[in-house]
Amino acid sequence: MFNILVITALLATLSNVSYIPVPSLILRNENNLTYIKNSSRCTKTFPSIAKRYSLDYSRLEKLLKDQKWKQADRETLSLMLKAKNRRPDGLFTNEDLANFPCPVLSQIDSLWVKYSNGRFGFSTQLEVDNKWCVESADFHSLAYKCFSEKVGWQGINNYSDLQFDISAPRGHLPAVYILLAQRMVEKCPNLNERSSPERIISPQQQRECTGTYLMLAFGGPLSWIYPECPTRLSIVSPYTYFQAGLKKMMREDFHGAIDDFSQAIKLNPQYAEAYRYRGSVYRKLEKYQQAIADFDLAIQINPQYSEAYNSRGGAYAINKKYRRAIEDFDLAIKYNDQNAEAYFNRGRAYKLLGNNQQARRNWLKAASLLKQQNRMMDYHKVLEMIQKLPN
Repeated sequence: MFNILVITALLATLSNVSYIPVPSLILRNENNLTYIKNSSRCTKTFPSIAKRYSLDYSRLEKLLKDQKWKQADRETLSLMLKAKNRRPDGLFTNEDLANFPCPVLSQIDSLWVKYSNGRFGFSTQLEVDNKWCVESADFHSLAYKCFSEKVGWQGINNYSDLQFDISAPRGHLPAVYILLAQRMVEKCPNLNERSSPERIISPQQQRECTGTYLMLAFGGPLSWIYPECPTRLSIVSPYTYFQAGLKKMMREDFHGAIDDFSQAIKLNPQYAEAYRYRGSVYRKLEKYQQAIADFDLAIQINPQYSEAYNSRGGAYAINKKYRRAIEDFDLAIKYNDQNAEAYFNRGRAYKLLGNNQQARRNWLKAASLLKQQNRMMDYHKVLEMIQKLPN
């Protein structure tokens, strides 16, 4: 039974292995990041890599498109190993880490981001780590604890215990780090093989075990994205523009938000969330036709996108198309029966149609969900509206 806690113990043995020049505590500060940068440089020239190993991303793309997340995760590691001419069930050597091709990471990342609507991917994990963990955690163990909490890896006892569906926490996948860690535990039960004469391994196996230990120790969960790669990934990542759009939307810089959401869509035409939020901005600008067009596209990409149905229903309601709006609120609730906003909006549409009984029924359900979600301010507002309804 694989336990992620084993990794901490295994990494602790690094300081006792004489042939591995690595500090016992990996500090995440400027000096050590510079050391990692100097010792782990991404290869910039991708054509030779492609020609040499004939990397084919079509299987990964199909798995992601079909939302077969677990198979896609394993295919991701297989592609990374193939890029370094390793066995599909193998590990990495030190040399692999020192010359890993950034374009391979970028291509894999772009597919994960595209088919998860920015929810998964290396660049998504990088942004989670940069936002929450790098500045607040100086030691590797603390940094990993922080990251694992944010992406939902904390308490994972086995690779199969990961959540392989789109509702998993943001950054939950790919889980190459955990898959590698489990594989390392199985293949390298004792890093210092010289103290275990009963088990003889080949020099190549020893190099792979050592390399993977270094990968996990130095890079942590983002070890496959080296310091020279994140900038490239961040630049091309549609999620970067999406996040910028959200911030501008909150500052009521609506035209700036539209520009950023449009850039995200340009990089990923299947980015349903970017269409939905751009539509919401158009709605705030009273450009209802453009708003509904964006909501239509979001739903076309993801026919079960509850929030998009709710947003489109809101646009129809503003235009006093209450029956049409209710149809969308029905679908929003069908695909997410915990969507408190959809119940509330459906209740408001019924009230505007003069059906106070249906309005009360929907608002009571909305209030119940808001209370369960601990959104007490909204909960009390809905209760006040219920009390004001005529009998």
